[in-house]
Amino acid sequence: RHWLAEAGRMALEHESKPYAPESEGWLSWVGISSLSARALLPAPVDLSSMLSRFVGPKVTNPHDEAEAQYRAALATREAQLGEDHPDTLVTVNNLALFLATLGKHEEAEPLFRRALAVKEKALGVEHVETLGAAAALAQTLEAVEQLEEAEKLWRRALAGREEILGKDHPSTLFTVQGLASTLERAAKLEEAETLLVRALAGREKALGAENLTTLTTVMTLARVLEESGKLAEAEDLNRRALRGRKKALGLSHVDTLAAMNNLALTLQKMGKLDESDKLLRRALEGRTNALGEQHADTLSTVNSLALVRQKRGRLEQAEALYRRALAGRETVLGLGHPDTMVTCHNLAVVLKQFGDFEEAEALLRRSLAGQENALGEDSPHSLNAVTNLANLLRDMERYEEAVELYRRAMQGYEKALGPDHASTLTAVNNLAVALEPLGESDEAERLLRRALAGREKALGPANASTLNSMHNLAGVLKRRGRLDEAQALLRKALQQRESALGAEHPQTLNTLHQLAVIAEARGSLNEAEKLHRRILKTREKNLGPDHPETQATIAKLALVLEAKGNMREAAKLRRPKGGASAGGGGRGGGPVPMRPEEFEVVTPEGSRRGRGRGGRGRPQ
Repeated sequence: RHWLAEAGRMALEHESKPYAPESEGWLSWVGISSLSARALLPAPVDLSSMLSRFVGPKVTNPHDEAEAQYRAALATREAQLGEDHPDTLVTVNNLALFLATLGKHEEAEPLFRRALAVKEKALGVEHVETLGAAAALAQTLEAVEQLEEAEKLWRRALAGREEILGKDHPSTLFTVQGLASTLERAAKLEEAETLLVRALAGREKALGAENLTTLTTVMTLARVLEESGKLAEAEDLNRRALRGRKKALGLSHVDTLAAMNNLALTLQKMGKLDESDKLLRRALEGRTNALGEQHADTLSTVNSLALVRQKRGRLEQAEALYRRALAGRETVLGLGHPDTMVTCHNLAVVLKQFGDFEEAEALLRRSLAGQENALGEDSPHSLNAVTNLANLLRDMERYEEAVELYRRAMQGYEKALGPDHASTLTAVNNLAVALEPLGESDEAERLLRRALAGREKALGPANASTLNSMHNLAGVLKRRGRLDEAQALLRKALQQRESALGAEHPQTLNTLHQLAVIAEARGSLNEAEKLHRRILKTREKNLGPDHPETQATIAKLALVLEAKGNMREAAKLRRPKGGASAGGGGRGGGPVPMRPEEFEVVTPEGSRRGRGRGGRGRPQ
């Protein structure tokens, strides 16, 4: 990320994805016209301090004084030189860049549009500077969810740069990565992966495998692979990025800590909770020392660590960490920020596990109100908050209220993002989940088939969301007595999960559990016993004998043994050990119900996914 002084050129680009796990900063390079670099900035602002905000540590708080000076400089140049003068346009770009860096994308957008229009008029639509302005606008449009227009601009910029600069030029490769970013956000993961593989190969050739810009592409590709369900490949790439940054920057550098944080998030998804917990504790200590307790990135790691503790069954610790993250994010980001919404939601989930539905509902309604006040009722972020509230109401068996909210979310996503967008398909899935308990099995099955077909096409058969739809459809088919169809779907899901996640991953165990339930329903008690024993062995090993999910599996196995007439072993299993009780309660005990899908259980930094993307901040 550099400033490049080149006579006769002035354009700006944003390096990496603004919402990549650990955004690398907005500025890639700015070619400057015949003006000196100092002339780009309002006179009262020190150049070195301003540049450090773009190429050094990430900006997390608005700099009102600097913004006011930029606006004053723009007004002066417009009055003295005119709106279309090249020097005025330099200040337009710099103000837009500054606003985008602060997450004020809506304010930056018209400035980028103005710069592009002037260049198209003065230089032509295919001029290299015009293409740079198109790329800058494309990235800002992605940030404000205008993905279709962003994609068109990226493709225009890419075609022009390939023709003018060549396929391996750094600016061309930047555009390749930018287009991949927008495609990822639009859930077009296969093409995004192909483009990132190309960008990585080009950067490795031009810059070397350990160059920091190359490693940024490594991390972006890792994230896309993770979203495609290719967790082992994502893990390898994240480990490579961490090794490279540690070697180049040192263990305590903020970018090394970012790579550490992202590896931990991938490990969490893989069920490697011990290593994930260890890395997050190291990242949290490093970020606290380097950035402070209230920095947005530090709070993001707090939220991620809370999620791991929650998955390990340490709910009191998770609650304390979520409350810490929530208090910090409300102070630093505000109640209406998507990352604050994520933590509101995560805390509500833990409170729900404790049975405190009243506070959980209050948190989610508070989050929804904040989103609607800040962004409007039809904003995708507001619709995410609607979904999370609906999920809670469904768990409270308030199905009619949940259905009303799910329909609102589905219709809102269809209008804003299109019928095949990932967020729309999530809403389709969730509406089906709420309809079935109301006896609307026909509509539920139809919606689930729509969600499954759309996800298989857009995300691939191994994606976690695809497999969730597969599970939910199997549940409907089971309850409608179509056991053979349900079993076939679950066996397909098991094959994908074992391949992508491993035999001991919690989601793999969940699929085994559902297959055991099907076996019981078919009267195949020997098969059910075999499956429950496999689940129990893994949970005792990974979670310990007293974990609620282990106890729930013991209870299920005991029921199967009783059904087979093996009362002695069933009684032995039920006998409390170390104060634990296998009484059949606990999470995961009975037949696993259909699951609604949450938005942002964790906010990886640089959020993308309906996923809580606002300003800085993936759900870690």
